[in-house]
Amino acid sequence: MILYLNNTKNTPDAESCSVEGPDGREHIYTVPVMKVQEYTPQMIADRQLNLLFPFLPIRFKNRFDTILDKKNNVEIKEKMEALKKDLTALILDCIMILNREEENGDLERRAVNDFLELIGKACDHLFAKEPELLREVHEIMEPTIKLVREELEEQIGRQGEQISRQEEQIGRQQAQLDQHVVNFIRQCREEKRSQTETEQLVRKIFSLERQDAKEKVAECW
Repeated sequence: MILYLNNTKNTPDAESCSVEGPDGREHIYTVPVMKVQEYTPQMIADRQLNLLFPFLPIRFKNRFDTILDKKNNVEIKEKMEALKKDLTALILDCIMILNREEENGDLERRAVNDFLELIGKACDHLFAKEPELLREVHEIMEPTIKLVREELEEQIGRQGEQISRQEEQIGRQQAQLDQHVVNFIRQCREEKRSQTETEQLVRKIFSLERQDAKEKVAECW
């Protein structure tokens, strides 16, 4: 299949190619054409072609360029308003479908955010000559992107708090272990054991490295 991200009325429904076989004879193959701009957002979702969402604004590119070529300011304004209405309607449709995909468990929220940002970047590239149009596009998309970003930040915050609690717990456990080691070394001193013997016992009982055991004993001896 051949994928056309943009197409015109002259774009064929299929393309043909010829391949010469080992026997020298020519074989003609017909390859179907997929015209992305003839797909609605719902059709893309139904066919699980979500990667095509960011390319949908391309359908307005030729129309946009034609409007900019007009010299009549009144006509430009009217046509630009109509284009803005159609473009924002398409984007709102994409947002609704992507959010529904997330609610159904077919997309993660991170993926929703990525698709929306890519749609925004596509608009930035296609309609850079009309800042007012871009401003309205981003005003429509920003609340959804912001919501997804805030939820991700909250999730990261919760994970950070969990890590902090785990680190505090590990710290308390380490402090308790250190105290047990100190108490044991003091007991060895009271029992008149040598430092060397005490180091060996500390290593064996508390699973410490040789240098660590030696330093602990030296500190408490």
